[in-house]
Amino acid sequence: MMKNLVIEKNILACIIIENKLMDKAVVYIEDNDFSDKFNKVIYQRMLSLYHKNYAIDYTTLMTDFNDYGIKVDVNYLIDITNLLPSTNGFDTYLKQLKEQSNRAKIKQYYELVINDKGLSSYDIVDYMKEKFDSLKHIDNTELLNMQDNIDKYVQDIKCGRGVESGIPTLYHSVDEKLSITGGSLIVIGARPGVGKSALALNFIHHFAMQNKKILFISLEMTEKEIINRLISLTAEVDATKITRRLPLTEQEKTRIVVAKQKLKKHFINIFDRGSLKVENLVQLCNKLKQKQELDILVVDYIGLLDSSQYQGQRTNQIGYISRKLKQIAMDLKIPVIALSQLNRNVVDKANGKMREPNLSDLRDSGSVEQDANAVLFIHSLSKDTDDFDDKYVKLIIAKNRSGSVGKIFMNFKSNIMRFREGELDNGVLREYPLQEIKTLEV
Repeated sequence: MMKNLVIEKNILACIIIENKLMDKAVVYIEDNDFSDKFNKVIYQRMLSLYHKNYAIDYTTLMTDFNDYGIKVDVNYLIDITNLLPSTNGFDTYLKQLKEQSNRAKIKQYYELVINDKGLSSYDIVDYMKEKFDSLKHIDNTELLNMQDNIDKYVQDIKCGRGVESGIPTLYHSVDEKLSITGGSLIVIGARPGVGKSALALNFIHHFAMQNKKILFISLEMTEKEIINRLISLTAEVDATKITRRLPLTEQEKTRIVVAKQKLKKHFINIFDRGSLKVENLVQLCNKLKQKQELDILVVDYIGLLDSSQYQGQRTNQIGYISRKLKQIAMDLKIPVIALSQLNRNVVDKANGKMREPNLSDLRDSGSVEQDANAVLFIHSLSKDTDDFDDKYVKLIIAKNRSGSVGKIFMNFKSNIMRFREGELDNGVLREYPLQEIKTLEV
């Protein structure tokens, strides 16, 4: 027990001494990994400061403790940092903490099933399998020495090897700027009704065409609604006709049959139960990845995810959820595309019109923008009086860590849920065809 407390204190001390280590801590450990209640509270307050983008030091911690009525002697914080020789062992401390936490949980699971005489052997196996799958392990958190790898890396660059090109969206202008690679979190923001769910379905359809395995978390649409939209998009048949079962032409019937055959070849898992905790999402993604059934995660949308581990203001909770989505991307080395609503102030108060959104408009938390590798906005150029089935939008790449930012004109045919990029010519958008998959390195 004494050894466990030393490990916990060392982790807390490392973070106080070197704040950037918190970036790694939030990915690999949680507050419930701490066995000591006092250390657990300290780590919880560190998490709160981290999600607010505050420094984590004696002053900010003591101020935070006082604000929440938590009694802590500053000498405790000073002592644990003074006793730490260096922060070099941080990765090892994380592994040791996770190991002791997992062992404690396994013991708890074992005692629970042994003491419950009403459980059948089948129930016990099923319960233990679920719990074991939920355990998180840390295998390779040690930092790589740059000097050991830089020669090979530079040679790979010169020879064009080892460069991950990303998964194409099949939109030429988008793929010129944006690289959707493993480990990246891509956020798509828009106000309601502009078409962010439809754009996500276009991406999903294009990824599936390239034999990618997709998990689509939809907390607003049912599986039936999603399938109807995908059929409409693939067959280019009015979605209203499909959803309301209105009369179809013979040509439309043929296109729907062909679309059904295409969609049956796609690998798309859909979660549509209306509510989901982000911790359960982490477990689900880990299971699918272990079975080699997950290449891309799409979440519609961040604001509807919940959390059982982190309670507090909604802004802080969204920050926690955002970090968890980033964790999924980095741990499983897959792209995560997450939709986000915008704040209400996207309306220009001077004229009442919708202005172009910017990064500060992401709803509830600046942490979403901070965690994202890229942020895209959909901004409608159409007026309310324009043809409902033909909407011009700008796809604004407002942040892009691995490429350039910019604006791309697109046409959203809302009756068939289809987006196409193009070029405005005297107020009319000339659509560009999708890229040919066979010409791409995927």
